[in-house]
Amino acid sequence: MGVAFPHLPAPRLPGVPRLPARPHVPPLWLESRAALEATALRRSPVWRGVDVAPGDGRPVLLVPGFLAGDGTLATMTQWLQALGYTRGAPASAPT
Repeated sequence: MGVAFPHLPAPRLPGVPRLPARPHVPPLWLESRAALEATALRRSPVWRGVDVAPGDGRPVLLVPGFLAGDGTLATMTQWLQALGYTRGAPASAPT
């Protein structure tokens, strides 16, 4: 019987292509922390605008992630509007 050595790499055979590595899958249990993280955000001084530069009416463009809707940016939109930022492009933007 052969003995397996799990700490040693598999031998390379000439002319045989290497299989791609398994992709990293993040643990899905971390998604259950969303409510805790949202609560921590709402209690943080940054959310209240402490030591954060005011918007002074400057425009901000938010772009959601791939296949994500506008709702994913709702919290950030509220925060930026509370700081004085506005939506849209500036009037002097080139067309």
